[in-house]
Amino acid sequence: MVDADLSDGLAASPSRRRRSSEERRRIVEETLGAGSSVARVARKHGVNANQVFPWRRLYRDGKLGAPPQGAMKLLPVSVSDEEELPKPAPVEGVPLRA
Repeated sequence: MVDADLSDGLAASPSRRRRSSEERRRIVEETLGAGSSVARVARKHGVNANQVFPWRRLYRDGKLGAPPQGAMKLLPVSVSDEEELPKPAPVEGVPLRA
């Protein structure tokens, strides 16, 4: 039988890093930005993209803890019937060419 010499600093198998809920939430929020790629964000943080998708589900379900104060803002919304909206003015004098 041969004993493995691990004195060169290489481990037999890499240990998995355990990330806190706060760290997972920050990574997920980074993936939600406009034009961001889950794969790119995951690679940036040394995580497999396949692991980020379950974190996104947990985030959506509110299971990754509350975001820091001021992270989210509610916007005012007003709802009206379509009939109450002003009608657009007709466009005149612009000939169209085929």
